[in-house]
Amino acid sequence: MSNVNIIKKIEDFIDKRVISAHSRIIDIAVKRVENISNIMIFGYNPLINNIIICSSKNKNIKLSICVGEHSKHSKHSKHSSLKLLKTFLHNLDISNISNISNISNISNISISYFHINALSYVLPTVDTILLGCNGVMANGDIIGPIGTSLVSLVARNKDIPVIVCCETLSFTKKIQTGVDFEVKPSDKKGVSYKRYVSEYDITPAKFISQIITENGIIHPLSSHNFIE
Repeated sequence: MSNVNIIKKIEDFIDKRVISAHSRIIDIAVKRVENISNIMIFGYNPLINNIIICSSKNKNIKLSICVGEHSKHSKHSKHSSLKLLKTFLHNLDISNISNISNISNISNISISYFHINALSYVLPTVDTILLGCNGVMANGDIIGPIGTSLVSLVARNKDIPVIVCCETLSFTKKIQTGVDFEVKPSDKKGVSYKRYVSEYDITPAKFISQIITENGIIHPLSSHNFIE
């Protein structure tokens, strides 16, 4: 097989399994949250940002987006609210606006920021939590940025729906629970345990209400049916 054919197959794969999948997920997600005015997102995720941008085009509702971060040092959540705001402004027609403060006159969306330490104070103002993720495991657990599991746990206790958006390409047969530890011998206490530093955590399927994929909305425990 020539290099040209290989590149063509790769491009076709990306277009079908990533680009087209994301477009379909956005369409489904926008309809799913079209009557929801107070949405929380956590960390930075381009797919979730695009869903918010498309949802903001519905002028019949006033969208309030609350953006949460776990740590300013995390590569997944760093400046997430700023990135969302920049994306939103890029999609606005501001050519005729003389003053940046007048943007609110043509926008039906407000964006606020909170650190995860203030989670319990912010949740009462939220109707739904919309999350992106890095993968979905065979048992329905979600691989996401650190803090995702805590947000989902507290939301479940307050009966707030948690919706995850993910393409089926990121579904995996693997199952992982808890945190990995490295076991090392120790001269003083026999055995010592060193926790791996990770940018991800595992959110149990029981904390997730729905997963939106390009094939539709599914229950987390049904995710194994979409693993190839």
